[in-house]
Amino acid sequence: MEPAPGRFELGALHLAAGEGTRAEVTVHVDPISIGTETYAVGDVPVKLDVARMVGGGYSLRLRGGAVVRGTCLRCLDVIDFDRTLDVREIDRPGGDDDIAEEDDDLLSPYVDGDILALGDWVRDALVLDLPATMAPPTDDDDRCVQCHRTLQDLGAPAVGEPTEELDPRWAKLRELDLGDA
Repeated sequence: MEPAPGRFELGALHLAAGEGTRAEVTVHVDPISIGTETYAVGDVPVKLDVARMVGGGYSLRLRGGAVVRGTCLRCLDVIDFDRTLDVREIDRPGGDDDIAEEDDDLLSPYVDGDILALGDWVRDALVLDLPATMAPPTDDDDRCVQCHRTLQDLGAPAVGEPTEELDPRWAKLRELDLGDA
């Protein structure tokens, strides 16, 4: 019986303690939603290094590259973010006296028995690798490397440029007399 999509059967590798192998797999990653934005990923080719540990469990390494496509927060155009993955996981289930059951450092959330949730691992690695703001890098002239426009080209005031109108919510504070405070 074949594992569900996005799953990888580690037990089918028949690894003895200390043995390892590499598998090249293509994983489908569903679109990623962050806030109100959705970022498309699609199929991601990855290399999975699996080593069976002495005493049970697995040492896992995931490497690959993916393109995350979404909306630029600067120019609102569709842009591609090239991401490179190189992440590791350890899964050593409890049962030994030297490992406390509540020790989460040695339990991977992606391994359940001999089944690896590879799709979940790839998705989570991509999300953790994305920048805090989905804006492409800028060149030396502060131009977007994707659309070649500056924020001022898009209607933003220049840095240090006084704004013409003050926010009306601050009107009462202008009337405030602080004296010599």
